[in-house]
Amino acid sequence: MKFLLIAALIFTSVCYSQITSVRTIFPEKEYTISSKDQQVLINVISKPNTVVKIVVPFETREIFRTGTTIYGNSLTDGTVWISGQTGVRIVNSDNAFRTKALGSRWTLTKISANFWILNGDLYSVELEAYVGDDVTIRAKVDPLATSPLTFTWYKNGIVLQGKTQASLKINGAQISDSGNYKVDVRNDMGYANSEITSLIVR
Repeated sequence: MKFLLIAALIFTSVCYSQITSVRTIFPEKEYTISSKDQQVLINVISKPNTVVKIVVPFETREIFRTGTTIYGNSLTDGTVWISGQTGVRIVNSDNAFRTKALGSRWTLTKISANFWILNGDLYSVELEAYVGDDVTIRAKVDPLATSPLTFTWYKNGIVLQGKTQASLKINGAQISDSGNYKVDVRNDMGYANSEITSLIVR
């Protein structure tokens, strides 16, 4: 049984037509890209239900040529979190920096020193809303998971009583609704935990 708690799931066309080489990595927790990874497809193989950071290093001198593109491909159902060291700016129009699911793809393209553009099959674990907005946080469950499924939602580690559906809807959000949300999903085969989605109400 596999699932993922998401605020938004973004699918962007990713072109792999100019790859010069392919690397397969088996990171436990973190992998920092290096100059040898320029214009390369990185196949990420990690343990299921783990989070692996792919880190862009801060450049005190030019490590990557402008226009360098790092292509990523997830070969297991673990979470890949694309991030940068302090001073590195990574821009994605949907504020989405993680991917999870076998076959998920992403690209990092260098625009200038310590400035990169990220695209791909990504989702965000941060959700912003304004007071009065209606907010929905959804649990994305593997369609092959065996029913019936039971959902238990948490806010800041405390069970939200009566919230047992695949979606958690907050009507007319208030500042007090800000917090960290997650969901547990159970069936006869066992259970799985989601990542945390941080909701900020302004």
